[in-house]
Amino acid sequence: MQMFSRRLKELRTRKKMSQEELSIKLSIPRATIAGYESGSRSLPREPRLKKISNFFGVSIDYLLGHKDSETDSVNFEDQIVALIKSSTIHYDYQYTYTEEEKNKIIQILLSIASMDKEERNITLEMLNRITKKGS
Repeated sequence: MQMFSRRLKELRTRKKMSQEELSIKLSIPRATIAGYESGSRSLPREPRLKKISNFFGVSIDYLLGHKDSETDSVNFEDQIVALIKSSTIHYDYQYTYTEEEKNKIIQILLSIASMDKEERNITLEMLNRITKKGS
């Protein structure tokens, strides 16, 4: 319980959010957020844990203190870089991307990956609209 309290507060403050702002984003009463952070409330049930972990982009195991890594995956940045750098990326088999273009693709993907879920969804929706216009 103590680890959950500490990690919830740490994640919230890292996003520079007040308890009130977090409570609005998650549709959880502010008093409940305060109780979780102070340790005076018991752990939330699984649906609420999932909601919290999804919002912050961390695993439930991280929130509960079972793992020190925020995510269950191997270093995401390393995976993206290795995938893009090792691939021959092309557009309709007519144009192969240069190393400079690959680096820009990596920067864009890492920027999107570092966003919280809400920001990521908005960004992906905008990109989806842009690509549909170009089709």
